[in-house]
Amino acid sequence: MPHKLDMKCGFFAIVGRPNVGKSTLLNTLIREKVSIISRKPNTTRTSVLGVYTNDKHQIIFIDTPGWQKKPVRVLDRYMNRFIDWSIEQVDCILMISDARSWQNDDKLLAESIARSPKPKVLIINKVDLLNDKSKLLKYVEHLMKQGMDFDDYIFISAKKKQYLDSLNDVLFSYCPAREFVYSETTKTDRSENFRICESIREKLLMFLGDELPYETCVVIEEYVKSKKISKINAVIYVERESQRHIILGKKGDLIKKISTKAREDLELLLGQKVYIRIWVKVSESWSNDREKLKLLGLKNN
Repeated sequence: MPHKLDMKCGFFAIVGRPNVGKSTLLNTLIREKVSIISRKPNTTRTSVLGVYTNDKHQIIFIDTPGWQKKPVRVLDRYMNRFIDWSIEQVDCILMISDARSWQNDDKLLAESIARSPKPKVLIINKVDLLNDKSKLLKYVEHLMKQGMDFDDYIFISAKKKQYLDSLNDVLFSYCPAREFVYSETTKTDRSENFRICESIREKLLMFLGDELPYETCVVIEEYVKSKKISKINAVIYVERESQRHIILGKKGDLIKKISTKAREDLELLLGQKVYIRIWVKVSESWSNDREKLKLLGLKNN
């Protein structure tokens, strides 16, 4: 543990429109999978906290849901409020965009966070997918002409782990002198229950892709952990009977595949054998019902 006078610790919010690589960047930076990844937009629904610690610095990341321009459902509005709350808590805002295109939703989000007095860093991700790297300078010039005001611009590939040292140097520079908030071994503040639910939800995204109903969530009904085995009973909630049949698959084949893959990943996460049973149940309109969101653990107030 470094001397208190040498410690620097900063809080950083990771924001961006859906599917620009926020969760991939978080997992890459802290070298552990704490946020699930999928090509499907709006995979992350709550603020996931990740922690990276080296000899003198502790960087605390808050991964946020994908920002939505016109949230309609209660769940969508709740996700946008998570972003607003996260921005208020941090020392610096990290906005991620896709190197291949700056879209109108990027512009709207940038204008939204511009109201905050906090320092802002634009992380331009997925540079590995851009054949002509000279376009990156034009990208920044275009943003400056539009009046996009960022304190730093960084080009990276989170998936390929390219240029992360330069990013870390920038992040360290925004860490104020402060004692570490978490122990040096902490990677996330999320409970095992939360990570189990997210692991199962990731498998749903993996097997169903665009067929997966957005109105889907996972709840742990029972979790018993002994020395040799963890026993988990989980429920996948959907809003309609037709959605339930999609997840079950023909003769229940699909839910068996989801359960098997979830068990394999959870054994790695928990470090022991796992016995898991997953049910699929209907809870009508849960994504647009404040009380049901509370019961399902997706709303705190």
